[in-house]
Amino acid sequence: YSQTIPYSPFNFTISADHTQSTLTHLVNVSLPTFAFNMNTIYPFRRPLAIGSEKWYEKIGFSYSMNAENQVSNADSLFFSPSTFQNLETGFRHNIPVSAPFQVFKFLTVTPGFNYSEIWSLQTTRQNWDPETSTIDYDTIQGFATTRDFNFSVSSSTRVYGIVKFKKGKLQAIRHVITPSIGLSYHPDFSEPQWNTYKTVQINEEGATQRYSIFGNTIYGGPGQGKSGSINFSLANNLEMKVFSKKDTLQQTRKVKLLDALNLGGSYNLAADSLNLSVISISGRTKLFDKFDINFGSRFDPYIADSNGRRLNQFEWNVNNRLARLTNANLSVGTSFQSKKGTITELTDLQRDYLSYSTGEYISFDVPWNLALSYSLFLQSVNSEAGDDSLTFTQTLNISGGLNLTKNWKLTASTSYDFVNKEFPTASLGIYRDLHCWEMSIQWVPFGVRPSYSFVLRVKASVLQDLKLPKRSDWNEF
Repeated sequence: YSQTIPYSPFNFTISADHTQSTLTHLVNVSLPTFAFNMNTIYPFRRPLAIGSEKWYEKIGFSYSMNAENQVSNADSLFFSPSTFQNLETGFRHNIPVSAPFQVFKFLTVTPGFNYSEIWSLQTTRQNWDPETSTIDYDTIQGFATTRDFNFSVSSSTRVYGIVKFKKGKLQAIRHVITPSIGLSYHPDFSEPQWNTYKTVQINEEGATQRYSIFGNTIYGGPGQGKSGSINFSLANNLEMKVFSKKDTLQQTRKVKLLDALNLGGSYNLAADSLNLSVISISGRTKLFDKFDINFGSRFDPYIADSNGRRLNQFEWNVNNRLARLTNANLSVGTSFQSKKGTITELTDLQRDYLSYSTGEYISFDVPWNLALSYSLFLQSVNSEAGDDSLTFTQTLNISGGLNLTKNWKLTASTSYDFVNKEFPTASLGIYRDLHCWEMSIQWVPFGVRPSYSFVLRVKASVLQDLKLPKRSDWNEF
């Protein structure tokens, strides 16, 4: 049950869940599960603003609370007193606060603070048993709380560069650069003052480790370790303006040369070594308005041993290079299809079916379609001496569909591995429109998981669970 409170930023949801296994005879019930949410509000904003907005008026925060009761027991004992002994109850509150503001009119700074608090009626204790050399787990009943919070601040801007041409069809090229940098900090909640972690002996030699007393509760608890990092990214966009006779108003059109070219990484202030993260570069563009191109790569500024483990030495100091390539990928895809048929306006029943059959609807509007995509993945294997070796995979994926008649549609897909010179798998689908019903057959004849499925279902959304399925698992072949 969900409800939005009118003329307020509040809404809530109450639900229940029950699962039962006929094999294990285990019953799991969540009753109730309650979620309460408050949309972002701005407490310092003037009801009737005059002039420009003040910086403190942009301070906003939201609130969410989740509560849940969970119980699990055998079906034969579910209504016995032992069921209530297994009852678990938890609450989680979350309050994110943000306050974006402008500096020098072109720099956006966004400080943020996220606070989370967990209430639980049960916690866990671990004790070393010297007689059995094992760890005993005890559940302690009683109200307990823990909290988790972090600080962050980020800043971004946009830089525009435009080059204009006075002659020829090319009129201008525009380059947009979006640099951003962020700082985040998270305390170590395993320290004693937070009363969240305790220490337990783990072997006969006396070695110990920390554990969270909220580890087995519904919402868990904060993680161990302090973190403080600087995140940085650089986004690029490149497009040009050319002369076009098709545009009768401005006689120009925009052509995207590079939809995106992004670079990003981070620096961990809390780590004692390997502070720099792997640098990632990714991009996408479209060629001739037909071919979608995506590419990416990852570079590591540190050297690695023969097992691929990072070592705390820079590539620049050892191999005289800024970073080493770890992997790269490239994909090119395109699609073709015939002109659409003459299907009239959809009926209410058809619209209803489409809205409730996401991923299951098969369009008979297009007589045929074909999609091709090529992917290349490179993996670099490095050593401390800087010797590089590359392993790669190349795959061509083909998929398409064909309307055999008005109500019959055939779909097929396969892929070809250029490295192993084989077709790893293939699938064939047959669909039949039966007016109020529909039939679908899926067959995977070979590959790692060969299988087949047959489904006869009702189209109407109110009867979407009325279907006759027949399936085979891949391990039955």
